[in-house]
Amino acid sequence: MITSIGFFTRLREGIDYIRTVPKIKSVLLYQMAERMLGAYYIMLMFHILQERKEGLYVFGLLDIPLGLGGVLAGVVVSRWADRAGEKGVNTALGWALVAMSLSVYGMFHSGPILVLAVATLFCAFASFSSSIMAVTRLQRLTDAEFLARVFSIREMLTMGSFAVGCLIVGYGAEKAGSSLVSTGLAIFGVIAGLIWLLAARSLKEQKKEAV
Repeated sequence: MITSIGFFTRLREGIDYIRTVPKIKSVLLYQMAERMLGAYYIMLMFHILQERKEGLYVFGLLDIPLGLGGVLAGVVVSRWADRAGEKGVNTALGWALVAMSLSVYGMFHSGPILVLAVATLFCAFASFSSSIMAVTRLQRLTDAEFLARVFSIREMLTMGSFAVGCLIVGYGAEKAGSSLVSTGLAIFGVIAGLIWLLAARSLKEQKKEAV
């Protein structure tokens, strides 16, 4: 009982803290949008096995470009994000979401498996890059005292968004086909990325006026 009370108390304190820092709320909303877009993965299996009638090994082979994209993001973006300023990271976050959206569209509208694999590689690179940069932003924005609580809430929100996205995408693909659903996902991701870029630009202009 004491553990439960302690958990919910810390959770409430974390939520109250996030409410006082608008930039943290923005990053969390960004990551929720990215995870909704990341639900393409559940549709990829349906696309390969049911729509393209490929063997399970093809879906397994696509884990190679997915993994390579993550490794490249870890090597390249993690180093850059540590040195980049707020403006650079914010801009890169927006374009990473746009790039991921276009890659998702390419994955489900491509013919040859090789083209699909290349689109998967770019999608994974953009997705992991956005996660790395978002985590870097959260670390810089959050006080050390609340860091664990903020990241716990982040995990709950992002995984919840991913689960909801998988349900919507999976059901939609079965009913309307992956081509149509991926187009909707791509449009959603591009709009979310552009909104982020516009918000970052507006914040920049406000800082200039304040100076």
